[in-house]
Amino acid sequence: MHLIVQIITLLLLVLIAYQDFTSRSFYWLILPVLFGGFIYLSIHEVTVSELVVSSIINILFVLVQFIGVTVWMSVKNKRWVNILKQYIGVGDWLFFTSICFVFSPILFIPFFVISLILSLVFYLLYAKIVNRAVHTVPLAGLFSIITMVILIIELCFFPGITRNESLMNFVNVL
Repeated sequence: MHLIVQIITLLLLVLIAYQDFTSRSFYWLILPVLFGGFIYLSIHEVTVSELVVSSIINILFVLVQFIGVTVWMSVKNKRWVNILKQYIGVGDWLFFTSICFVFSPILFIPFFVISLILSLVFYLLYAKIVNRAVHTVPLAGLFSIITMVILIIELCFFPGITRNESLMNFVNVL
């Protein structure tokens, strides 16, 4: 059953990436299933109380990021800016919330920051390649690809890496 949930979760991540890249949106019905898959997979690695605490920490981190960007954009524009309407989609926010249940906080914070940096690099390269201004970035799609790569690495080589269990084994290989 565990392998089936892992495969379904990976397929959902592929679907989110495909839809976000092609239409800059994805079906919201995917998220509850993905959320359930993430919780199922995480509960097999940690206790429910550990999952709740680490997920709350991760959600608070994402929330601080959103508040910070909202304040910064509001100050920059000299008026209140709702970033969910103008700069980032609700689907991105909901996707970020769902991946908060995948990683321990010590891994989620670097994952989130590195994924944002990679998304920026992708945006800049893509705009340069197509030689025109690109106004939207498929954040959920890019994050889902990065999450998918990490989950495949975990599945094939380092079980428990998203929860620090085999992080040292991974670091020792590098």
